[in-house]
Amino acid sequence: TRLKIKCLSRSCSCAMPGFALGTDLHLISRVQSALHDLHQTPSTEQVDQLQDRHRRAREGQHRVAYLRKDVSVLDVASQRPGPKEEEKKKKPPRERMYTSDLHCFVRNFLKGFAVATSGLALLAALPAAWRSRHKVLPSLLHPDHARNGVVFGLYVALYNTALSVLGGTSGRRRARAAPAAGVIAGLALTVASKRVKYNASSFMFVRAMEVAGCLLAETCSKNPFASSLAGFADVVMMAVSSMQVLWCWQYDRQSLDPKYAKFLDIHGGKPKPEFDAYCAVGRGAAPLNAETVNSMREALQLPPLASGAPVTFYGLLHPREDSTLVFLGRFFVREAKQAVKLYLPLYGVTALAFRNQKLLKRPLPEVQKLVFSTVRSTAFLATYCTAAWGIMALQYAVSRSHPATSHDWRQNLPGVAAGAALLVEKKDRRGELATYVFMHAVHASLMRLRRWLRTSGRLGPALWAMRSGSADVAVFCLCSAFLAQTYVASEWAIRPIVVLVMRRFLDGRSKRHLSLVAPLTARWSATPSKTDEAPPERPNGSAAPRRSSGR
Repeated sequence: TRLKIKCLSRSCSCAMPGFALGTDLHLISRVQSALHDLHQTPSTEQVDQLQDRHRRAREGQHRVAYLRKDVSVLDVASQRPGPKEEEKKKKPPRERMYTSDLHCFVRNFLKGFAVATSGLALLAALPAAWRSRHKVLPSLLHPDHARNGVVFGLYVALYNTALSVLGGTSGRRRARAAPAAGVIAGLALTVASKRVKYNASSFMFVRAMEVAGCLLAETCSKNPFASSLAGFADVVMMAVSSMQVLWCWQYDRQSLDPKYAKFLDIHGGKPKPEFDAYCAVGRGAAPLNAETVNSMREALQLPPLASGAPVTFYGLLHPREDSTLVFLGRFFVREAKQAVKLYLPLYGVTALAFRNQKLLKRPLPEVQKLVFSTVRSTAFLATYCTAAWGIMALQYAVSRSHPATSHDWRQNLPGVAAGAALLVEKKDRRGELATYVFMHAVHASLMRLRRWLRTSGRLGPALWAMRSGSADVAVFCLCSAFLAQTYVASEWAIRPIVVLVMRRFLDGRSKRHLSLVAPLTARWSATPSKTDEAPPERPNGSAAPRRSSGR
């Protein structure tokens, strides 16, 4: 240190002629102050401060400045061999989340049972009250509500109890025990009815596929080409799902969920006689001739075709309009009106429930956002339905032949065109819509598979497993284990609305689940303690992205 100070003083005194005089005087004054401080003995407080500075310097969090006037004594003395680093303070052991395993099971079971039973009863009573007051009480006291409440209560109780028994209080052990807890909790589905087993397993399978796709997209994010393709994965899934759904809507209606089939009838914009005639010709059950078209026109209260008039597919597709472009334009306007009736109440209720404070503070921007979202979703749904009918008309215009049979590959083109309309929708809404249609596509595929196994007489064990519900329970357990592992390790990959529900019923890696009255935006703890573990990060170390809340 003395050698460095001497060299510095010589360089200051032997400065070049062009060197500023003020700078020389400033450096010389600092050197003289440091030389004066060398002869002073540091106090006990300065030595303690020196030890702390030396420890931080060795950790790489602080750089020692040699010629600072205020700490020159400490800087010079820090070159002496310092004391050994203090031992790291051991973290205090975590307290148990529950007093006992029995308390954990009973508490979570009662919570899940009460919430599920009351929620299902309320959801069943509201439509009944709209139709007739006499049906409210039977809807509230339906026995299926209690049975489904027992299933949900058992699932929550088994998961939290298994996680507490297998994982204890250690965050790492609980993370490793989460898949096993998910499998054990999935066994609660054995108490449910066959319909509930099927619906629950389908829901869990779709959510697991969504999470797997999100994790795969994160893995491929390092590759620019794969990352660009992953941005359109929701559009591809929507197109593939629409192929299956629209085909079943036309030619295998029994495979679809009845409520979803009714939804397609409303937004399909076709009267029943017109739609039945089109499907009969497409299946090959009826020929495309004057008799088929006139019977359809008679049911629609339209005059029959003139004698000698050519019979074309256009007369079957749009009997009221002479031009296909006019038909598509009118259909788009009618469908837009139907879509406004659907999306305006939906977005309005969502804004009142989740953005009520913003509506009070800034009403005009929120109302503008509500109107813009409604218009955009309306344009998507109208484009979705119009594109499907437009591709059907385009096929006939190109081939000039009868409509393809139900097993022709060209019948899948309307679904592809309709799925591509998802590009009109907002980016954070694409995944929700694609997942919704994909769930119904999976339902239709499984129903067709079950019917094929029953009629063909093949794969007896598989048919027995599907009939008894054992396959549904197995799928549910596997998907539950995968989602549980993702929940404790990579929570960012799960949809926010699903995480919001999971945090209020399922325990986490180091915290117990939140109460039902906690704010919707609440984390595990408002003021996390020192023993809380860091939130899960992405594989590349970056922070988890904030995904938009599901509507």
